[in-house]
Amino acid sequence: MSIRKSLGEVGRRAAALGVALVLVGGAFGPESSALGEDEEAFLEEAHHEEAHHEGHSLDFEFPEFEHPESPDQQRIRAGISDGVGQRGVAHAGGRLIAGAAAPTGETRSTGYLAVEPTLGIFEDGTIVYMGVGDLIAPAVAKILRSRDQGRTWQELDLVPGSREDPVGQDPFLRVDRATGRMFQMHLTPPCTAVFMSDDEGDTFSTGTVCNHTDHQNLWTGKPVTSTTSGYPKVIYYCAYDGGALVFFSTLTGCSKSLDGGRTFVRTGAPPYGPDPASDGGYLGTGHCDGGTGHGVADAAGTIFLPRGYCGQPFVAISHDEGATWERVQVADNGVASDRILGHEASMAVDTAGNLYYTWIAVDRLPYLVSSRDHGATWSAPVRISPPKVNEAWGAFVDAGAPGRIAVNYVGTTNSPGGPFCVRPLPPFLSPTDCETAAGDPPRDESEYDNTTWDGYISVTVDALSPDPVFLTAAVTPPGDPLLRGGTCEATRCGAQYDFLDTEIAPDGTPWAAFVDACGEDPKEACASIGIGVVARLKGGPPLYGPLPESAKPPLVLPPPRNAPAECAPRRRFTLGLSAPLGKRLRSARVFAAGHTVTAARRDGQLFATIDLSRFQGDRVTIRVLARTKRGREARFKRSYPMC
Repeated sequence: MSIRKSLGEVGRRAAALGVALVLVGGAFGPESSALGEDEEAFLEEAHHEEAHHEGHSLDFEFPEFEHPESPDQQRIRAGISDGVGQRGVAHAGGRLIAGAAAPTGETRSTGYLAVEPTLGIFEDGTIVYMGVGDLIAPAVAKILRSRDQGRTWQELDLVPGSREDPVGQDPFLRVDRATGRMFQMHLTPPCTAVFMSDDEGDTFSTGTVCNHTDHQNLWTGKPVTSTTSGYPKVIYYCAYDGGALVFFSTLTGCSKSLDGGRTFVRTGAPPYGPDPASDGGYLGTGHCDGGTGHGVADAAGTIFLPRGYCGQPFVAISHDEGATWERVQVADNGVASDRILGHEASMAVDTAGNLYYTWIAVDRLPYLVSSRDHGATWSAPVRISPPKVNEAWGAFVDAGAPGRIAVNYVGTTNSPGGPFCVRPLPPFLSPTDCETAAGDPPRDESEYDNTTWDGYISVTVDALSPDPVFLTAAVTPPGDPLLRGGTCEATRCGAQYDFLDTEIAPDGTPWAAFVDACGEDPKEACASIGIGVVARLKGGPPLYGPLPESAKPPLVLPPPRNAPAECAPRRRFTLGLSAPLGKRLRSARVFAAGHTVTAARRDGQLFATIDLSRFQGDRVTIRVLARTKRGREARFKRSYPMC
């Protein structure tokens, strides 16, 4: 069956439901038992089409296009340059931590247009960034390479001798640092072109993967059930599938390559499909979209695919190269939703095999959970962003040494805030086709006219702690945001489009990919397509290698027992000092209004008695500086009005 015929057939079915079709996915065979009979029949037909493409590479013919930039894109390009970001802060659980050194952000412009940016970093520190041509014309893939930390960029040629590289959609880039192989792909229905390079982009070979659709991602893992040829790892590719309709699809599907990326075959059952138990999703069918985050694999070859699924953060886990999957819900505080009931999430694996999962919750803030048992159980969610960030979009994580992670996201400190949407509504076409928990429509976009959105990077070296301390900096210069206005929806964020990327370099420095669509003049409108920028933190702790003692964040003491709740009474009371979870206190110094208070140990517990009747003034600050048995510093500080 031709792709034109399949589009026509499913288009008629979609039209009957009042939904327009844009692209069609592939088949899974008899394991797709959750599908309806009509959909199974359609997918079976698509399976024959897929079989026609398997086992050989296709010769793509890429026409040449001219891509003149629009005037606003020329203006944005001219107005975007390298910049020093804002001074960072230390924080934990949404509260600031005093006394901790924080890094500074920095951005460097690629000078090229970009959308849905991805980047990779080779073992020698070379950075590659996925740019595009003008999206007004068909998109042209632009792989950019920097050998000097982002100061200058070289455009690579996917097609030798041609300045016009392949035309397609959704370009995506990934570097397998263990082997040095770079993968680049972009959607060219009915098949996706996959380009591979083993020399950092000097030359490329090609492959194809067929009958998936939008929002594709690629990663590699150790073989578990198969024997590979020509490359030591299995290459996984997952995307929208099963009939991708406007803004959502019925399935997430995966394929794998055992020959280094030349050819791909289906892995087996879909990791995500319709949820019969869900009364949410589209048209009341439990179709809860198919957009996934970037997949990852651990050292044993287990693969993990994260996404928001029917309103909650989930991960699909496979121990047999995707033949079968188990879905695990990692938290219950929801995922940001508008016309789509949840979207993608992000995952990373550290060098010890610990898992980290990040996403934007219903309250539009970024959260982290971790797992020490290969995804079977997960920690309680902790907030990633500092207190002043009141809304965020995208939360993409990478991991280095055990407990050390970096997360990048877009955030604002001056949005009007909630209440936010929690349920999509027909016809699912606009970001406002949704309702809040109270059944009300969302805020009007005009209320966001003065909102500015910056790029952020957060790092922590104790991500496995129940209360990790984050160091965060806005990497964009003061007064020069990435975006202005109400363009950051739950699913798509202005010129960033659907996702971002972050990578930890071999030296332990976190790098992130953003798109800058605004010049410095706040009176000038931002462009719909921006310029690709890379960002990093300077002065933060290394996320690989030895960790200096000075880079370890102070522990945060829980509030002392018997501490004043609202105001401090002008009388005598005794504080009971508790250690952070999993720690033991060796000693403590307590200060009340700057005066030292003796802390004594009774029955293994440290106590400090404070008499406020001797103090003058309207406020008193109580500060505790303690040390654990292992010499770590722990702090508590709070100011109270006197009563």
